[in-house]
Amino acid sequence: MKQRYLVLYDYGQGGLWGYVLAETAEDITRRFPELVVVNEVPDWMGGDLEVRLRETEEDIDSPRGGLLANLLSNRSDA
Repeated sequence: MKQRYLVLYDYGQGGLWGYVLAETAEDITRRFPELVVVNEVPDWMGGDLEVRLRETEEDIDSPRGGLLANLLSNRSDA
C-alpha cells in the first residue's frame, strides 16, 4: 500500500517541496535520486502550504505535470 512522503528537491539556491505517493521512501530515492525524503514536516511549513502540497501530490508510478514529471523532463532534456 502506498504512503505519502514529503520530498525536497534542493537545486542549490532554493528548493522545491512536494508529496509523493510510493510504497517506500527507498522507492523514491532509487527512482528519483535528486529528491530527499523528509521525515518530519518543518516547523516553518504552515498549514496552508502543507495543504496545497497535499493537493498536488503525485503518484510515483504516474507523474502528472508536477515535481516528478518536471524531473523526468529535465532528465530527457539533458
